[in-house]
Amino acid sequence: SRARKLYVIESDSGFLEETMAKVPENRKENVIGIHRDFTRVGFKSVDVDNFTIVANLPYQISTPFVQEVIKERKRIQRCIVMVQKEFAERMAASPGTKIYGSLSIFSQFYLNVKPLIDVPRNSFKPAPRVESQVIELKPREKPMYAVEDEELFFSLVRSAFWGRR
Repeated sequence: SRARKLYVIESDSGFLEETMAKVPENRKENVIGIHRDFTRVGFKSVDVDNFTIVANLPYQISTPFVQEVIKERKRIQRCIVMVQKEFAERMAASPGTKIYGSLSIFSQFYLNVKPLIDVPRNSFKPAPRVESQVIELKPREKPMYAVEDEELFFSLVRSAFWGRR
């Protein structure tokens, strides 16, 4: 099925302009270009509920992006996003593994995290130093565990994993 509306949130005005120029004339009314820094606006500019996200973002905003997805999870149907592979693996890690930590618990508490495709560094020019992975994030109907005080729970989780190597 086709998207009724497509929101393009991009901080680089030149890239946004180039992207919008590629939209066919008969689709321009359905595509909304938003020249903003995602870390400042999040999904406030998206004026619909039950939307799907497809994102390729700068890896340094992966954590704020996931936090925003979690914050807006009641409005989000699913999210397909490319992130640094190490970050994706930490999000999807199982208990008892070396990489399982607070990011794993926080992500999986609210989201089903599913790895989809590994993207090798030589897929890009210039090639970055890191591997990438496309993952699917789907909000859970309800959090993974019944917790009375989520703020206290995550404070304890952060404390438990703080300084671990």
